[in-house]
Amino acid sequence: MIPNDVLNKFRDGDTHIILKHDDRMPLSEKMLVFPFRDYVINKVKKPLQDAIESSKRIYQLMPAIIQAASQIRLKFGISKQNTNARNTHLLIDHKERFLSYELNKGRVPLLAAVYDLLIAENEHDLYYSPRMDVEIEFIIMDILSGKWQPRPEGYPFQYWKEPAPFGGKYSVVYKLQQHREEILKLIGVPDVGFNTKCKPD
Repeated sequence: MIPNDVLNKFRDGDTHIILKHDDRMPLSEKMLVFPFRDYVINKVKKPLQDAIESSKRIYQLMPAIIQAASQIRLKFGISKQNTNARNTHLLIDHKERFLSYELNKGRVPLLAAVYDLLIAENEHDLYYSPRMDVEIEFIIMDILSGKWQPRPEGYPFQYWKEPAPFGGKYSVVYKLQQHREEILKLIGVPDVGFNTKCKPD
């Protein structure tokens, strides 16, 4: 049961409401039911969309991304305990793994915020989450056609502590391309031709 004073703050658009996280309540339910749904649309997504449409440089967009993710974390919490989708749990793992490699502390808040927005969207929004899956499928097909290039060996090379060796011939992209004919045959997709120009550095 949500106290009346909290409901009134949601209706008034208060952005400083502190809610106690209840991990037993799924994140998708929190973000989709009244009054939370209106709050997410008007106080999280709308300002972010406005910033995307008005910003001409990525640095102009950074504050809006960080603010939107911060509001989701503070109001609803993001954890494996309050999410159900398997891919959401994988994204949570990816965030932890990626940020464990990233050494540029000035970029961590932005990178963490992007992950949190993707995690929340994947978990609660059935409009956008399947579309994220479509883009992943596009990337996989580009990898198997040789169009998507592996990252160069040793990249990223600055502020990065991934266990070596990585990139180039050690990358998953390169290894998939080496077995592309077997994979395409297994999944029943016609050979779309291999781009021989795409080779690891």
